[in-house]
Amino acid sequence: MIINRRGFMLRKGGPAEAIALMKTVQPLVRILSPGVNVGPFDVAVMEMEFESLSAQEASSQDEVHEASVDESKLKLNDLLAPPGASEVWQVEQDSP
Repeated sequence: MIINRRGFMLRKGGPAEAIALMKTVQPLVRILSPGVNVGPFDVAVMEMEFESLSAQEASSQDEVHEASVDESKLKLNDLLAPPGASEVWQVEQDSP
């Protein structure tokens, strides 16, 4: 199994709105935000699971070549601040 973890820096004052938009733009992913008063603020993480690296690569290519960019994606993009990160992890052992 492969996990693609994408971290986003969020513009000040926009985390709640950005996370709400992430839920509509990418409904089938795990979305993480910082714990209460712990860790970095104004960040969010999306995690996606794939059966293989080739499935993850195909999904990434589909995103790049996607013709439609709806208003929600444009609004979300306005709430993101550089830099971001995309990490690809191979699961070596999973919990039962």
